[in-house]
Amino acid sequence: MPAGYLITYKDDGWRDELGRYTFDLAPGFTPWPASQHDRLSSFSFKLPVGWDLRIHEHRDSASRCKVWRGSGAEVRVDRDELPGFLHDEASGHSWVRLNYASIPQAFAAVQPEGPTPLRITRPDTITLPTGYQGDTWHQQGIQRTTRGELLVSGSAPEVGYLYCTDTARTIVTVVTPRYGDCNHLGGFQVAGNILAVGYEHFEHGRNGTSIILFYDIADITAPVALEHLTITRGEAGSTAGAVALIALADCWLALVANWDAARLDFYISTSLNLHDRATRFSPAPRWRWSAASQGLGVGSIDHNWGAYQNINLFAQPNTTPRLADLWFVGTHTNRGLDRKDWADLYHLRLGADDLVVTKEGKKHFVNSGDGQHFTYAAGYYYDPAVNAFEVYAAEARLHDGTTSRVDRWL
Repeated sequence: MPAGYLITYKDDGWRDELGRYTFDLAPGFTPWPASQHDRLSSFSFKLPVGWDLRIHEHRDSASRCKVWRGSGAEVRVDRDELPGFLHDEASGHSWVRLNYASIPQAFAAVQPEGPTPLRITRPDTITLPTGYQGDTWHQQGIQRTTRGELLVSGSAPEVGYLYCTDTARTIVTVVTPRYGDCNHLGGFQVAGNILAVGYEHFEHGRNGTSIILFYDIADITAPVALEHLTITRGEAGSTAGAVALIALADCWLALVANWDAARLDFYISTSLNLHDRATRFSPAPRWRWSAASQGLGVGSIDHNWGAYQNINLFAQPNTTPRLADLWFVGTHTNRGLDRKDWADLYHLRLGADDLVVTKEGKKHFVNSGDGQHFTYAAGYYYDPAVNAFEVYAAEARLHDGTTSRVDRWL
């Protein structure tokens, strides 16, 4: 029995059928005949979970493409979801089995053009902190849960906020933690049901201090603060613009990047059970690193270190995460006129007396044009069910007060 199918249409709204194709259980590429070349306006497809469909610009498997992920159900795609280089331009398709063998392979597989536009909606029953000052107050991080909900962090003049959506991307709750004069929640990471995020006072700038907050988000409608885990960073210059988190064999590792990720600090927990009120993170960093003082490791593809606003930690699939073999992705936007968005992949080796950061990959992302830059809310999500990445970026703020535009790349 075929694993799935693709039906292409000449007109918008699934009208005037062009071609029908079936997928077997072997990956492959199919160039379209001349009668279908550069005529696609809509299509429908069905693929099992664990497979991707790619629609290609040319009759060449190496040409630009956009990815749709199989769900086991039929998916219908209209012209609104087709990027410009595919609408009335597409000339072939391929289907790919996921379950990439390594983090570098999963990173390389993400297609950086033609994101799928999504929307986060704020219902009238939900109130967010207000008061913007130019571009100072904005959303800063975005993460997906294993259940498919989204979380977004941000800042406002008096208090930072974290809002949570349901799987339909409707905001269901807002958390506004009160800690002194802190008003900026930065880039963050969700690891299982644990969330770690940095909190600082934006106006203090790069010379400020910060705290790291932890939440249990098993119930997305009621996040629970794990206050016994809070890390206090009282040294000038110890801001927390981005926080990453990962569970190891017997403890957790938190990576904290200060202002523009000029320095990385690493903290370890005293146990793997973060709900145990006796568990603590080390009061001072166990390791400390900066590109300026230590430099990137031998074999790095280049020696450019970005002003990362979001950093996410990962371990190789199907292995026990260990300090000597971790990976992280940093996202940033070029400053200046080009405003290009980049994701950089690093290998991290933490030893008893050393720390090596090696740059292994980089990727230039093209957003949908509505302002979803990586300098605002951006984040990588690794799906352990298929060993593949999803990448998200949201605009600076809810542009009309009720809707936040989000791009998703696969």
